[in-house]
Amino acid sequence: MMTPMKFRHLAFHFRLEFRHAFHIAHGERTHTDTVFVKINNGQQTGFGEAALPPYLGYSPLSIVAEINHYVLPELSFQDQLTRLHKSNLSKPARTAIDSALHDLWGKTENKPVYNLLNLQVPESSICFYTLGISDVQALEEKLADSTDIQVYKIKLGGENDHAFLKEFRKRSTTPFCADANQAWKSKETALAEINRLYDLGCIFIEQPLPVGHRDLDYVFKNSKLPIYLDESIQSADDIKANAGKCHGINLKLLKSGGIQPALEWINTARSLGLEVLIGCMSESSCGAAAALQLCGASRYVDLDGPLLITNDPFGGLRYENGRIYTSDSPGTGVYEKG
Repeated sequence: MMTPMKFRHLAFHFRLEFRHAFHIAHGERTHTDTVFVKINNGQQTGFGEAALPPYLGYSPLSIVAEINHYVLPELSFQDQLTRLHKSNLSKPARTAIDSALHDLWGKTENKPVYNLLNLQVPESSICFYTLGISDVQALEEKLADSTDIQVYKIKLGGENDHAFLKEFRKRSTTPFCADANQAWKSKETALAEINRLYDLGCIFIEQPLPVGHRDLDYVFKNSKLPIYLDESIQSADDIKANAGKCHGINLKLLKSGGIQPALEWINTARSLGLEVLIGCMSESSCGAAAALQLCGASRYVDLDGPLLITNDPFGGLRYENGRIYTSDSPGTGVYEKG
């Protein structure tokens, strides 16, 4: 059993600025607020993050206060994590603390987090690159900024989806998947759009209908494309409830509440024959590196958050030729710049 140790921690608010205005079915924004937490054991520091896109409805300052008022007693890492996930803290607060504890634990043991978790991970994984809803001029700028991408994720739900896809295919033969973000409101619309995407060579469609839509089962049974669910999956119970209505789930640490509960999600999905996509919010290298520790348990990796921002305060992730590389550094492998 690990020896209990003293912890000191501090959370603070930070604003991530997008390289291009980010437009999805939920709306458009130029930045995303995020909360970082540092946990120190007197020798080393672990880092964690909870990105807070506005549609989630959280106040960054409230999350900061919540984390800073949380007490980290003298416990081992395992006991600390057990206590955390039995607490009444919000999911963003638990996500940030969980990730920082895992990072510090790995640094203390001089092992990558995935090694601590006994997960086999590839040296590198193909990483999606997101193209938000935009006009043709913005599309050209985004494609010019992403010439080495192997798979795009195209956000749908705008007024010009068909024109956008047409222009995309004129300019790129790169494979793509699509994310409707609940934009299609009927089974007829969803299947018509899925058929169109299939003809364009789309790999899969994410969240084609709103959460709880009665016709999701019908669309699943009649879809030409695999269906992944994102917004519909907010708990392990949601995975079970939707097992017969999708081919896979989008797992984000902010939805599960951190690395430890994410492992339960993965085990649940696998037991039901579902595939896992490791995704992220619009976050920095800190949050993406924590999620990357789970990439060995996924089919797809969608951790492009750091590529979409201009002021990442962390380093340590490596993207090259459309792939994201796993670090063998202790913890999650990230460091604070400056």
